[in-house]
Amino acid sequence: FVLKEPRQGIIEDDPIPLIRSHTDVIIRIYSRAFSAPDVTLWKNGPNDINDKGHVPGLHAAGVVTMVGPRCRRLKEGDRVIFSPLSPCRTCVFCKSVLHNLCPQRTALGIPPVDGTLQKFCVVPEDLCVVLPDNLTFEQGAVVGSYAFAFHVCRQARIKPGNSVVIFGENRCAKFCASAAKTFGATRVILIGRLDCNYYNIKPIDTPREIAKSILNRYKLNTGSHVVIEASGLDIYMNTGIYILRNRGTLVQAYTTAYGFDRPAEFPLRKACMKNLVFRGARGCLPEDFTASIEMLASGDLSMEEVKNIYEFEDTQAAFEKAHKKIN
Repeated sequence: FVLKEPRQGIIEDDPIPLIRSHTDVIIRIYSRAFSAPDVTLWKNGPNDINDKGHVPGLHAAGVVTMVGPRCRRLKEGDRVIFSPLSPCRTCVFCKSVLHNLCPQRTALGIPPVDGTLQKFCVVPEDLCVVLPDNLTFEQGAVVGSYAFAFHVCRQARIKPGNSVVIFGENRCAKFCASAAKTFGATRVILIGRLDCNYYNIKPIDTPREIAKSILNRYKLNTGSHVVIEASGLDIYMNTGIYILRNRGTLVQAYTTAYGFDRPAEFPLRKACMKNLVFRGARGCLPEDFTASIEMLASGDLSMEEVKNIYEFEDTQAAFEKAHKKIN
């Protein structure tokens, strides 16, 4: 599926790609899952689009059809998923196994690298994770969203007995709520949107007043241990500062759907007075994929039913529906 211009892609026939490195594998893609960057790219088009066009797609699942001569872990016929991030492997972050922070990293589906909306992909072996037999290709394709949620919860340093407040009504927020429970959180409160009647607040209330109403509603007398902000809205981020207890942790989950390059007002003095820890979460690591797969396969983490399944030939219609749903 080649994106030739914004909101318009066509299906073309291309030759099967070749292995570029001795440790690469070729994967026959059987299922793909859209994420917010995919839909944003389809809507706006890549900045440097050319006559060749661009193939979007971040997350997918498939079967290994060919392995490089130095591959030792995978073999032909293995069912796998894979991390879309490809690090440089030489910088200080890569040597510290922080591939998601590599300044030279590339990602499948992000220009100029073509993505997973094609029949075959070339991926380094160490970025692949074997898909258990009790998970379908469709379920494997959406594991990337669970892996990111797992990474967010690792950034939050959630411990058994913690209380966690999560802002957002998107898939990321829901997955973070499921992942937080596997980390041992005893109270997980998911706030999709602020209903004025339910929380006894007014539209003109300040973040401090909104936080007070939420704390009273859920009887969090000393505040929450962790706040995960997954909506991208300033009002939720600021409210989270007042919800946290002293020495609490706020994690801002990064997503391209809400324009995180814009400036935001932030009650820095209040955060300093409460001795809070503030962390960001962007991308995820192969170990997050591995941990998510293990928890899903063992039943420790439940997966909702995969809906809205389209044939590859109906990719354009799938993008249109996904864009409408996000709006």
